[in-house]
Amino acid sequence: MAKNEYFIDTSAFIALIYKDDQYHNEALQIQEEIDRKGMLCVTTDYVLTEVYAFLVSRVGRFAANLFDQALQEEENLIIIFQGEFGFHKAQELFRQYSDKDYSLVDCASFATMQARGLNIAFAFDEDFKHFGFQLM
Repeated sequence: MAKNEYFIDTSAFIALIYKDDQYHNEALQIQEEIDRKGMLCVTTDYVLTEVYAFLVSRVGRFAANLFDQALQEEENLIIIFQGEFGFHKAQELFRQYSDKDYSLVDCASFATMQARGLNIAFAFDEDFKHFGFQLM
């Protein structure tokens, strides 16, 4: 893990893309800072699946296609594919924190961050903070 890596959550992707999102302007400012620092972005296939689903259902297929194109061109993005092992790690956290409202995708994100030694999340989801990670 490089020191300049951070995790990006669904909420941040949506805030960056969707101009009607309440965090849109804040997300753009955070992204500018990230770009200045030359940080590497880490996410999961689960997060990206949520983003695609949101875009298709709320904005339209054209927006999802643009997002897909941008992902193909992004050089500073590391996508962690969960696979069977990642799914089971996410399930373990989901069960361990059954008193919380963490989604399975959140739990997969937490497990990925722990495995990579990441502490910083670009997210507007307070669950990351509640789990013990620092929000940008």
